[in-house]
Amino acid sequence: MPLQDADFEFIRGLVHRESGIALGEEKGYLVKSRLAPLIAEKFQTFRSLVQHMRNKPNDPIKHQIIDLMTTNESWFFRDLWPFECMRDFVFPQLAIKKGADHNINIWSAACSTGQEPYSLAMTVRESANSIGGWNTKILATDISPTVLEQAKIGKFTKADTFRGLTAAQQTRFFTPEGNNLVASEDIRSLIEFKQVNLSKTWPRIPQLDVVFLRNVLIYFDMPTKEEIIRKAVRLMNPGAFLFLGGGESMVNIQTDLVPVSYKQNQFYQRAV
Repeated sequence: MPLQDADFEFIRGLVHRESGIALGEEKGYLVKSRLAPLIAEKFQTFRSLVQHMRNKPNDPIKHQIIDLMTTNESWFFRDLWPFECMRDFVFPQLAIKKGADHNINIWSAACSTGQEPYSLAMTVRESANSIGGWNTKILATDISPTVLEQAKIGKFTKADTFRGLTAAQQTRFFTPEGNNLVASEDIRSLIEFKQVNLSKTWPRIPQLDVVFLRNVLIYFDMPTKEEIIRKAVRLMNPGAFLFLGGGESMVNIQTDLVPVSYKQNQFYQRAV
């Protein structure tokens, strides 16, 4: 199923306008593989899809295109150290800083199928010594309604949960259901799921104490990345913390965030 250069450029432009995702010139293969099911079901050729979108630029099918083009790879306690840092450093720091204000707001942006916010919820429950009994809320967002629905259900294959979870965590926080494990109400109750397109206008988001903006900025061009960071910082309370992915940094982005190190890994804190 051929993809002509002009059709690739049209799809590339549509994806960037609607989601902020910057597809490189070499990503034709990705467009072909991700959109192949849609083409086979409704259009037969990429040219037909492009012509349809030219004629009907507001057709809801554009949202399906964006949904198919987003990358949704995730696993529990990804890279591990940010969650250890939350338990051993961030939560104790917040417990001191916030004093009598026993409210903590955490944002898991680009949460995909939910492993990150559920990992954060488990970390909250495992941090009873510092924030036990506190009102801790986790906002989990993603651009894709498909993965958000999956995340809300909180059902994972045993292969999914084996990737990152200890046996003790599986037993404490999940209930077996056939060949799957389902997240318990104990951690589900901490999380609110909401659709947010990071490159567009954001809905109301509460002032934040922790932001996990991990493994998503790599998909944006520099102006979009900078705008997302600045908007996130404006939502952060003084002293709040920001975690980025392993391949992401604040280089050439001017904010009032200062770098913090934990076990030779770097994250950021908003100036107090």
